[in-house]
Amino acid sequence: MIYVLTSMTFHQRKRKTPESLIKSIQYPSVHTEEKLTEIRQIWKTPDANSLVCILVEGDDDEKIFQKFFDNERTWIEIADGKEELRKILKELSCETKQIIGILDADFSNLKNEKPDLDCLFLTDCHDIEMTILRDGEIRANIFAEYTKLKELKNIFDNILENASYMGYLHWYNHETNCGYSFDGIFYKYDTDKIAQEKQKIIDIINAQSPDKKQELKKEDIDNFISQKNTCDIYNLCNGHDVIILFMKRFALGKRAFYTALRLSYQKPHFMRTNLYAALSCWQQRSGFTLFGNTELSVAKFST
Repeated sequence: MIYVLTSMTFHQRKRKTPESLIKSIQYPSVHTEEKLTEIRQIWKTPDANSLVCILVEGDDDEKIFQKFFDNERTWIEIADGKEELRKILKELSCETKQIIGILDADFSNLKNEKPDLDCLFLTDCHDIEMTILRDGEIRANIFAEYTKLKELKNIFDNILENASYMGYLHWYNHETNCGYSFDGIFYKYDTDKIAQEKQKIIDIINAQSPDKKQELKKEDIDNFISQKNTCDIYNLCNGHDVIILFMKRFALGKRAFYTALRLSYQKPHFMRTNLYAALSCWQQRSGFTLFGNTELSVAKFST
């Protein structure tokens, strides 16, 4: 007899085959329709017709958030990225109040942009990773294994300094829609010198962006930074960038680091966020339950 922990006992999540994954990449609208049908079908089951569906962007988001919600009253559904989540949420929110979505804020907080749907919620910082890393207690929990805590502040400040320049590059690309590629940039350059040798980073980005609309120029970025300059480093920096810089600094594996990050982020940390406050207001306003029993259900099957 084997006992398996699941977030919902009534719903077995589908695993994509390589063929269906390719199909969803080539025909995203088809995958969206399949996801819409799947969610509607779940609501039709006797034990799910009063449940709230929580849409998140990806697998890591599900692993982070699932421990905070009442698994008897909610279930988490993974959308394939930001755009699909918006499409699904926009359509289903016209049919029911039993659905919400959580998105990485990206640059929305810096631009004072609010979600265009009452059931859409944004992370406090640029993304959930930066929201987690903003908490000094969590950083201490993770890095006490790798460095003296009195040295951590200087290390973290250096990482944020280098990640912030990349943050402005990402933001410029987001605003201009020029199609610059940042893939693997941290593995092609000495990441401790990004803030000091900006032209070399720009040259790498131009070289690996064959479909860009225009050449990326340092003077354009300098002007952009002078116009958009911000002290809100946690909404400027991309969490994936910061994590890669940490990984290189301490020679850590990606999966191991993400696991440590998720395990260190507990409900008391989450309850200190603006996201939790906003979700609590939605819970009170809607009459549906999001928080309560966060223990995982135990599903039993034999082999």
